Amino acid sequence: MRGRNGREDIKAEAERVLENLANVKVGELNGIRSSVGIVLLGPEDRDIDLAYNRADEALYRSKEAGKHMISFSERSEG
Repeated sequence: MRGRNGREDIKAEAERVLENLANVKVGELNGIRSSVGIVLLGPEDRDIDLAYNRADEALYRSKEAGKHMISFSERSEG
């Protein structure tokens, strides 16, 4: 997925996953609330550890914003 539509498609898929989790019912469990951090990679992204760190930072931004949130990590400057 590339460009703006790719990002929108990824967000829509993440929203679908969050919605499916929210609808889980098992015994007394009535829905799972979660947060998602997404990193967008480009051809210049070669270091997987940096990508993981960026995804982790996006996840923590989602958690700080509240449950059931999605945050993206943009490509780092320089």
